[in-house]
Amino acid sequence: MTPDHEVPAVIAQVWNEILGTDSTRTDSFFEQGGTSLSAALLISRLSRRLGRQLSMVTFIARPYLADLIESAATEATGFTITTAPAEGGRHPVTANQAARLARVRRARRSGETDWNSLSHLIVVGYTVRGELDPDRLSRAVDWVVDRHQGLRTAFDWETDQQWVVADNRPTLEVVKDARERAWEALRLDDGRLARFLLTAVEPGHWELWISLEHIVADRPSVRAVLADLRTAYDQGWGVEMADRQPAPTQNHTAASTEDAFCRSADGLQAREYWTRALDGRSPWVGLSHPAAREVQDAEGRRAVRHVAKLDTDAAAAITATALKDGTTWLSVALVALATAVGSANEEPEVGVLVPLSNRELPGFDDVVSFLTNIVPVLVTPDLSGDPADRLRAGRNSIIDALRNASYPMHRLTRETVPDEWGQFQRRPFLYLDVDLGSGDEFGLDGCQLLEVVDEPESALWGLAAWVEVRDSAVEISMTHQEGFLSREVGAGLFEAFHRHLVEYAAIIGQAR
Repeated sequence: MTPDHEVPAVIAQVWNEILGTDSTRTDSFFEQGGTSLSAALLISRLSRRLGRQLSMVTFIARPYLADLIESAATEATGFTITTAPAEGGRHPVTANQAARLARVRRARRSGETDWNSLSHLIVVGYTVRGELDPDRLSRAVDWVVDRHQGLRTAFDWETDQQWVVADNRPTLEVVKDARERAWEALRLDDGRLARFLLTAVEPGHWELWISLEHIVADRPSVRAVLADLRTAYDQGWGVEMADRQPAPTQNHTAASTEDAFCRSADGLQAREYWTRALDGRSPWVGLSHPAAREVQDAEGRRAVRHVAKLDTDAAAAITATALKDGTTWLSVALVALATAVGSANEEPEVGVLVPLSNRELPGFDDVVSFLTNIVPVLVTPDLSGDPADRLRAGRNSIIDALRNASYPMHRLTRETVPDEWGQFQRRPFLYLDVDLGSGDEFGLDGCQLLEVVDEPESALWGLAAWVEVRDSAVEISMTHQEGFLSREVGAGLFEAFHRHLVEYAAIIGQAR
């Protein structure tokens, strides 16, 4: 552990490394260009360097250098960073990975012959214009794959174990139709859990598609892979340059660190919070709606998507707040969604599932693994009360969830309601995801890249809402299965969500 008298200098050094600035103690991280992603990187890197766990929620609420230095002294905990398992052999899996394998196990035992058909992909695609060098890109892909062992890992669904495969690794493939190939299932047992695909459209025009198996990847993992790919391409690195960057934490070590946290005082405190908050209920709180229907077939699972952009004033209020206080703008989206749904089903309490990063744990900032935690946030949208009071209550709920978000919900499910284990979609649910753009889009030297956004073909069971902040614009969307809610009912819920979002944005705009 870093001696107390050295802590301020270490914090200032890491802060300046991430932001590329020379900051003073009165500077705000977000006002200097920091984002939600770089904030997670800062807290995780400092936790590792200092040998003590820092709180993301405290930092989001007080994002000043002086406050971070103070909190490092007052909020340090006794959680011990675990030593990574030795190379070679088999390793345990994280709670998220174990839940995926439990679903595979259940499908296999019910007669499913190809368990790899349950592969779940995260796919990103880009149109590339400019002088792209395929050989240079191939070397960069080799460097990234060598750097992240999760991309060359195999899983055993019978024993819940994983191991690194040395001789079967993903490479850049130049193919005729990268987009179509990107969505083909990956085999969970052969050690290639990523796919890098390139298609030549015409001179100076390419398409680049990247598929990552969800069992070793989540959104922060994708960003880590893209950042490393850009660095390696721009620098011209290949596998022989493996030592050019410090080695990241590896996927196969994440389970031991996660387990150590869950057994620590902090982990036990978080578990107690969720046990008390849920009071015997499943973490996967269900969604009720008077117009909901049973989904009968694949036709009924087709996605219906509603999209809108906020007006200039609402967008300005949200973007300004998002850069300074992540809990407030998240609570705006949360309470707007809960109010829209609560008005329709007349329920006094609405449960919303929110993905929160588990990367507060030391060393998890750059690991490529499946660590995002889906946490239930219970909101009581008192429709007869003051909207400002609803926002305050929603923010308090978010802060409580953030404080305890490192305890995996899949682990809690197995420990408290084992009949729900591995059955994430046993009932319809309400889901909310918010995304603050990193401000540093993926790019390659000498090329212009534009992300390709595919319309979803299928949707989750229930309602899923997204709020995306990009520079000064805010886009909102909602998807649902056509067989679960009619297009008209879904459109009405989306309109209410949109209306309440503008209402609450005006409140935080007045408070600025």
